[in-house]
Amino acid sequence: QKPNPTSSSPNRMATRRGIKLLGLDQPTASDGRLQVYVAVAIVEPSVAPTHVALVLHSTTPGGVARSCSVKKLLTASEMSVGLECPMEDAGLHAVQAWVCASDGKEVGDVLFACEPRTCQVTPSATPSPPPPP
Repeated sequence: QKPNPTSSSPNRMATRRGIKLLGLDQPTASDGRLQVYVAVAIVEPSVAPTHVALVLHSTTPGGVARSCSVKKLLTASEMSVGLECPMEDAGLHAVQAWVCASDGKEVGDVLFACEPRTCQVTPSATPSPPPPP
């Protein structure tokens, strides 16, 4: 499910629904997999969602849209959420990450829309299968 931010998109480092975005780690180069991490803090437990979802959308150099997401239970006052996505097509990918509220099953409202970025992908070498006997 694609996040659908409203016209008043949330800003980084802001607080929404009892959650504060502390930081984002998203590389600008990848070896065939992209690892994105966000750090969040629960600042108002009474209004915070039970889970957060990290959603990542990318567009390949050929224009193909892809997405992946992970949901994580909020168990501590500060925690990081990480996501690793395969990126097989070499070249410059357009990437956007969102931190969303979640109930653990479905992705809910966008809490934080991270700045769109680009990532240069150089696929890692895949070992050749052994020759048939």
